[in-house]
Amino acid sequence: MADEIVFKKRSGRGSTRQKEKSPVRSTNDEESITPTLSYKEKQKAKKQPRRSNLSFGTTEETDSTFKPKKSLLSQSISNRQTSETPTSNYSQNVIEELKANTPTKGDIEISITDDIDTEDGYSDIAKRIYGDKAINDLKESQIPSDAAITAAKKKRQAGTYSNESDYISLSGGPSSSQALTLTGDTGGGIESRLQHEDDVFDDDTMGAYTGADESIHLTNQGEKDALRRQRRERGEMVDEVMDEASDEEQQAWEKAQAKRAMAGAHEEPANGNVYIPAPIPEITPLPTLNGAMKRLKNLRIEGEKTHGEKQKLSELSQKELQELSQSENEIRQQVEEVENRRSFFDDLRQWADEIASFLDEKQPNLAKIEQRHQDVMTERFRILNERRTTGNVVLNLEPHEIAEYNTARQGLKDDVKVLFEDVKASSFLNPSDILMEKFSAWRKAFGDDYIRAWAPLGMVSVWEFWTRVEVAGWDALRDSNKSIMSLKSYDFCHNYASMNDTEEDMQTEDEEAKLNMERECVPHLLSTIIIPYLITHFGNGGYDPYNETETRNALDLVEMVEGGLLGMDDEKLDMLVMSLVQVLTQAINSIPANVSAELAKCLLKNSLSWRRISPTVKQQTGYESALQQIRELLMSRGVDVN
Repeated sequence: MADEIVFKKRSGRGSTRQKEKSPVRSTNDEESITPTLSYKEKQKAKKQPRRSNLSFGTTEETDSTFKPKKSLLSQSISNRQTSETPTSNYSQNVIEELKANTPTKGDIEISITDDIDTEDGYSDIAKRIYGDKAINDLKESQIPSDAAITAAKKKRQAGTYSNESDYISLSGGPSSSQALTLTGDTGGGIESRLQHEDDVFDDDTMGAYTGADESIHLTNQGEKDALRRQRRERGEMVDEVMDEASDEEQQAWEKAQAKRAMAGAHEEPANGNVYIPAPIPEITPLPTLNGAMKRLKNLRIEGEKTHGEKQKLSELSQKELQELSQSENEIRQQVEEVENRRSFFDDLRQWADEIASFLDEKQPNLAKIEQRHQDVMTERFRILNERRTTGNVVLNLEPHEIAEYNTARQGLKDDVKVLFEDVKASSFLNPSDILMEKFSAWRKAFGDDYIRAWAPLGMVSVWEFWTRVEVAGWDALRDSNKSIMSLKSYDFCHNYASMNDTEEDMQTEDEEAKLNMERECVPHLLSTIIIPYLITHFGNGGYDPYNETETRNALDLVEMVEGGLLGMDDEKLDMLVMSLVQVLTQAINSIPANVSAELAKCLLKNSLSWRRISPTVKQQTGYESALQQIRELLMSRGVDVN
């Protein structure tokens, strides 16, 4: 079919037309206007062959021939050359009333930046308005001839004065503008100045999305043309996306060219992004010799100054490096000392833990042995007092009782040996060697720590257990083979305190503290271990106030303890003397009425032996009253007490 019929629905986009500003146009405005092609459109034409890489269906034939876009006025002239229809003529009042009652839309604004079909040089808007037939006619005759122009003028004038009923003239004169011709693909169509219903009420504003503005093709050729046209539009959309990253300055230049080409047609609002060329840099004068020498001199002075500062900084760094090296050596020595101290005290603590475990195991059995010893002494004292109540002179036990007493004491010593049967370590059998080694190394290596920790007193505390073991079964006033000075603990403390240590042997700055500490070993042993044992021993029958020999031994023992204390703990000495005098005063207060004069004389004689005790002890024990009581007793029996 040469001519295909296309039914095309009017699009809502026609509603964007603006009302014509002047309904009367002069004949001089009938010339065709050829828009200036932009740089972007030329680039699209050059890039057109690349579209073959995209496949949207069948292969599309491309034509690289440049075809200029025709103006809408030229297209409308070519369409109106074929038909001149006489129109009806109306009066001017009727025309004005018709124009006032007819709603109109604004003219279609055609932008220079609209997408242009690179195949035939016409925009999509022109194709939709004028149809393919008008465009094909313009292809055959690009520039209308004089005859065509004359025929168009006559047609326009004839339309003004026509009396046909199917045409309504809105201009009322021969110079009125013609209506746009809306045709289909066949070139036919209805020419009308009236608006469609869709244009008036905007019923088809969403036609582009619903497909309402698409044409219905009745032939295969029309369907193929529409499909080809869709492929071409898709390719143009791809090109638009690829061209969005074009240079902003180039776009500004294109807009400026388009604005200059369309000067007078319509004015565009001024854009803030105005192309500003880069300024030309100013000419820099050549440097002079004096200026160069001055700059070099300043550079030399600055360099010397910088060199001096860096040299000072280097000297300071060397000095700091030496100080850091010295400090590092000192810190290393301190770390070594701390490590040695830690190692030594860890070893000492481990040894102390072993001693503590040993004492915890043996302490209960030793306490039982001590209790048995006190029971033996109490039983001996009870037997003697019972015999004295009859008035007999009894100063000692019977021979068989003495044998039993000695047997009991020997049993206590045997129990002590059994206590150490399972002990194999020599340090637990006799701690003298291990204590001498540990504490001597401590005071030589860490003298200050040795003094601050009161190490000698701690060493004496370690001796407490072995001292109690040694005095178990010992009768202090009746056993002539053993005395306080014969005890191993007393001998060890005396030898340890008398060691002549030089300053190199003991690392301490407080020499006076060292001497005081060493001198306190024996007093501490006496006050903490021996004196408490003697007080308990005398209170449980270890001292017989009627026995003159025991009284004399007691006085010697007190003097020995007093010499060992060195006046450092007089309170403990008074407590020892008080324990002996209390035994004496209790015997005087409980003397029987039928006591013999000889026993009373022995008691008075032993009482007078303690007359040199301190007034405090005399007052607390009632010594003076007891002495007066025994004197009165003897005087009542006619015995001379002077």
